[in-house]
Amino acid sequence: MNEIPRIVEEAQKNIVAKMATMILSIPRLETDAITVFPGRGENVRLEYAVKVWQYSQFPGELRFFLVAGTEWKTEAKTPQPTLELLQGNPYNLRKMAGVYIQYHAHCTPDQTGWVLEKVRACGIKSLSLIAPPYHLPRAYLTLLKELYKQSICIPIIPLPVPTSPDTIVPEDGVDAWTLFDGEAERILKYQEKGDVATLPELKEYLCWLWKQPLLQN
Repeated sequence: MNEIPRIVEEAQKNIVAKMATMILSIPRLETDAITVFPGRGENVRLEYAVKVWQYSQFPGELRFFLVAGTEWKTEAKTPQPTLELLQGNPYNLRKMAGVYIQYHAHCTPDQTGWVLEKVRACGIKSLSLIAPPYHLPRAYLTLLKELYKQSICIPIIPLPVPTSPDTIVPEDGVDAWTLFDGEAERILKYQEKGDVATLPELKEYLCWLWKQPLLQN
Protein backbone atom coordinates (compact mmCIF):
# COMPACT_ATOMS: atom_id res chain seq x y z
CA MET A 1 0.00 0.00 0.00
CA ASN A 2 1.43 3.36 -1.09
CA GLU A 3 1.20 6.02 1.60
CA ILE A 4 0.99 9.73 0.86
CA PRO A 5 4.30 11.29 1.94
CA ARG A 6 4.31 13.70 4.86
CA ILE A 7 6.19 16.36 2.91
CA VAL A 8 4.85 17.24 -0.53
CA GLU A 9 5.17 20.17 -2.92
CA GLU A 10 3.14 23.19 -1.85
CA ALA A 11 -0.17 23.38 -3.70
CA GLN A 12 -2.11 26.55 -4.47
CA LYS A 13 -5.34 24.93 -3.29
CA ASN A 14 -3.87 24.50 0.20
CA ILE A 15 -2.60 28.05 0.70
CA VAL A 16 -5.79 29.49 2.24
CA ALA A 17 -6.21 26.51 4.58
CA LYS A 18 -2.56 26.82 5.62
CA MET A 19 -2.87 30.55 6.32
CA ALA A 20 -6.13 30.14 8.24
CA THR A 21 -4.67 27.34 10.36
CA MET A 22 -1.58 29.32 11.36
CA ILE A 23 -3.60 32.46 12.14
CA LEU A 24 -6.09 30.60 14.32
CA SER A 25 -3.23 28.82 16.11
CA ILE A 26 -2.12 32.11 17.73
CA PRO A 27 -2.99 31.91 21.47
CA ARG A 28 -5.73 34.16 22.89
CA LEU A 29 -3.89 36.75 24.96
CA GLU A 30 -4.75 40.01 26.69
CA THR A 31 -3.88 43.02 24.53
CA ASP A 32 -3.82 46.80 24.79
CA ALA A 33 -6.97 47.11 22.67
CA ILE A 34 -9.67 45.09 20.94
CA THR A 35 -11.39 45.76 17.65
CA VAL A 36 -14.49 44.19 16.16
CA PHE A 37 -15.61 44.13 12.52
CA PRO A 38 -19.43 44.13 12.49
CA GLY A 39 -21.38 42.90 9.48
CA ARG A 40 -23.68 40.36 7.80
CA GLY A 41 -26.39 40.97 10.39
CA GLU A 42 -24.49 38.98 13.02
CA ASN A 43 -25.33 40.72 16.30
CA VAL A 44 -23.22 38.12 18.06
CA ARG A 45 -20.07 39.86 16.80
CA LEU A 46 -20.83 43.00 18.79
CA GLU A 47 -22.33 41.11 21.72
CA TYR A 48 -19.15 39.12 22.18
CA ALA A 49 -16.91 42.17 21.70
CA VAL A 50 -18.78 44.15 24.36
CA LYS A 51 -18.54 41.18 26.74
CA VAL A 52 -14.77 40.95 26.22
CA TRP A 53 -14.43 44.71 26.70
CA GLN A 54 -16.49 44.93 29.89
CA TYR A 55 -15.46 41.71 31.58
CA SER A 56 -11.78 41.52 30.76
CA GLN A 57 -9.75 39.64 33.35
CA PHE A 58 -7.10 42.35 33.11
CA PRO A 59 -9.05 45.63 32.97
CA GLY A 60 -5.97 47.73 33.65
CA GLU A 61 -4.29 46.46 30.49
CA LEU A 62 -7.20 46.58 28.04
CA ARG A 63 -7.49 50.30 27.31
CA PHE A 64 -9.31 50.72 24.00
CA PHE A 65 -12.36 49.30 22.21
CA LEU A 66 -12.44 50.03 18.46
CA VAL A 67 -15.75 49.32 16.72
CA ALA A 68 -15.39 49.41 12.95
CA GLY A 69 -18.22 50.71 10.79
CA THR A 70 -20.45 48.79 8.40
CA GLU A 71 -21.78 49.10 4.88
CA TRP A 72 -25.29 49.77 6.13
CA LYS A 73 -26.55 50.92 2.72
CA THR A 74 -26.12 47.44 1.21
CA GLU A 75 -26.47 45.27 4.33
CA ALA A 76 -30.15 45.46 5.22
CA LYS A 77 -29.76 43.46 8.43
CA THR A 78 -26.67 45.26 9.73
CA PRO A 79 -27.29 48.61 11.45
CA GLN A 80 -24.47 51.10 11.69
CA PRO A 81 -22.97 50.80 15.21
CA THR A 82 -23.47 53.88 17.36
CA LEU A 83 -23.10 54.54 21.07
CA GLU A 84 -26.90 54.56 21.42
CA LEU A 85 -27.17 51.21 19.68
CA LEU A 86 -24.45 49.65 21.83
CA GLN A 87 -25.93 51.00 25.04
CA GLY A 88 -29.24 49.26 24.32
CA ASN A 89 -30.22 45.59 24.18
CA PRO A 90 -28.75 43.11 23.49
CA TYR A 91 -25.33 44.77 23.88
CA ASN A 92 -25.69 46.86 27.07
CA LEU A 93 -22.42 48.74 26.77
CA ARG A 94 -21.60 50.53 30.03
CA LYS A 95 -17.83 50.99 29.99
CA MET A 96 -17.51 54.11 27.83
CA ALA A 97 -13.97 55.40 28.32
CA GLY A 98 -11.71 54.25 25.50
CA VAL A 99 -14.52 53.41 23.06
CA TYR A 100 -14.17 54.60 19.46
CA ILE A 101 -16.69 53.92 16.70
CA GLN A 102 -16.12 54.32 12.97
CA TYR A 103 -18.94 56.22 11.30
CA HIS A 104 -19.05 54.20 8.09
CA ALA A 105 -17.07 51.56 6.19
CA HIS A 106 -17.56 50.38 2.64
CA CYS A 107 -15.49 47.21 2.93
CA THR A 108 -12.92 45.39 5.07
CA PRO A 109 -9.97 47.58 3.88
CA ASP A 110 -11.94 50.64 5.02
CA GLN A 111 -12.34 49.03 8.44
CA THR A 112 -8.67 48.10 8.73
CA GLY A 113 -7.50 51.51 7.53
CA TRP A 114 -9.56 53.22 10.23
CA VAL A 115 -8.32 50.80 12.89
CA LEU A 116 -4.69 51.56 12.05
CA GLU A 117 -5.43 55.30 12.22
CA LYS A 118 -6.60 54.75 15.79
CA VAL A 119 -3.59 52.55 16.56
CA ARG A 120 -1.33 55.46 15.64
CA ALA A 121 -3.43 58.14 17.33
CA CYS A 122 -3.88 56.22 20.60
CA GLY A 123 -0.43 54.69 20.78
CA ILE A 124 -1.86 51.16 20.84
CA LYS A 125 0.86 48.55 21.39
CA SER A 126 -1.11 45.33 20.76
CA LEU A 127 -4.54 44.54 19.37
CA SER A 128 -7.06 41.68 19.42
CA LEU A 129 -9.19 41.26 16.30
CA ILE A 130 -12.72 39.96 16.87
CA ALA A 131 -14.59 38.40 13.95
CA PRO A 132 -16.51 35.18 13.25
CA PRO A 133 -14.24 32.22 12.46
CA TYR A 134 -15.21 31.98 8.78
CA HIS A 135 -14.32 35.67 8.24
CA LEU A 136 -11.44 36.04 10.65
CA PRO A 137 -8.63 34.80 8.35
CA ARG A 138 -9.49 37.35 5.65
CA ALA A 139 -10.03 40.11 8.20
CA TYR A 140 -6.69 39.28 9.84
CA LEU A 141 -4.83 39.20 6.52
CA THR A 142 -6.41 42.49 5.44
CA LEU A 143 -5.40 44.11 8.72
CA LEU A 144 -1.91 42.66 8.38
CA LYS A 145 -1.60 44.11 4.86
CA GLU A 146 -2.55 47.51 6.25
CA LEU A 147 0.19 47.11 8.88
CA TYR A 148 2.69 46.60 6.08
CA LYS A 149 1.37 49.57 4.09
CA GLN A 150 1.60 51.90 7.08
CA SER A 151 4.91 50.48 8.36
CA ILE A 152 3.39 49.57 11.72
CA CYS A 153 4.49 46.46 13.57
CA ILE A 154 2.43 45.44 16.61
CA PRO A 155 1.09 42.07 17.80
CA ILE A 156 -2.32 41.24 16.36
CA ILE A 157 -4.16 38.48 18.24
CA PRO A 158 -7.12 36.73 16.55
CA LEU A 159 -10.18 36.40 18.74
CA PRO A 160 -12.85 34.34 16.95
CA VAL A 161 -16.46 34.86 17.98
CA PRO A 162 -17.59 31.64 19.70
CA THR A 163 -20.59 30.57 17.65
CA SER A 164 -21.73 27.33 16.03
CA PRO A 165 -20.76 27.01 12.35
CA ASP A 166 -24.32 25.81 11.72
CA THR A 167 -25.76 29.18 12.73
CA ILE A 168 -27.44 30.95 9.84
CA VAL A 169 -25.85 34.28 8.94
CA PRO A 170 -28.82 36.68 8.64
CA GLU A 171 -27.56 38.76 5.74
CA ASP A 172 -26.86 35.71 3.56
CA GLY A 173 -29.33 33.09 4.76
CA VAL A 174 -26.66 30.36 4.90
CA ASP A 175 -24.30 29.01 7.54
CA ALA A 176 -20.59 29.61 8.13
CA TRP A 177 -19.64 26.34 6.44
CA THR A 178 -21.09 27.71 3.21
CA LEU A 179 -19.61 31.20 3.54
CA PHE A 180 -16.03 30.04 4.10
CA ASP A 181 -15.58 29.10 0.43
CA GLY A 182 -16.43 32.61 -0.67
CA GLU A 183 -14.02 34.00 1.92
CA ALA A 184 -11.27 31.77 0.55
CA GLU A 185 -11.93 33.03 -2.98
CA ARG A 186 -11.80 36.61 -1.75
CA ILE A 187 -8.48 36.04 -0.01
CA LEU A 188 -6.86 34.89 -3.25
CA LYS A 189 -8.54 37.56 -5.38
CA TYR A 190 -7.77 40.42 -3.00
CA GLN A 191 -4.16 39.30 -2.63
CA GLU A 192 -3.81 40.06 -6.34
CA LYS A 193 -5.27 43.54 -5.74
CA GLY A 194 -2.81 44.16 -2.91
CA ASP A 195 -5.49 44.39 -0.21
CA VAL A 196 -4.73 41.10 1.59
CA ALA A 197 -1.41 39.83 2.94
CA THR A 198 0.29 37.05 1.00
CA LEU A 199 1.63 33.79 2.38
CA PRO A 200 5.26 35.10 2.46
CA GLU A 201 4.09 38.22 4.30
CA LEU A 202 2.16 36.14 6.84
CA LYS A 203 5.16 33.85 7.36
CA GLU A 204 7.43 36.85 7.96
CA TYR A 205 4.97 38.44 10.38
CA LEU A 206 4.28 35.28 12.38
CA CYS A 207 8.01 34.61 12.66
CA TRP A 208 8.30 38.05 14.25
CA LEU A 209 5.12 37.71 16.33
CA TRP A 210 6.08 34.45 18.02
CA LYS A 211 9.31 36.08 19.27
CA GLN A 212 7.51 38.98 20.98
CA PRO A 213 7.27 39.20 24.80
CA LEU A 214 3.46 38.99 24.62
CA LEU A 215 3.73 35.40 23.36
CA GLN A 216 6.72 34.50 25.51
CA ASN A 217 5.10 35.09 28.90
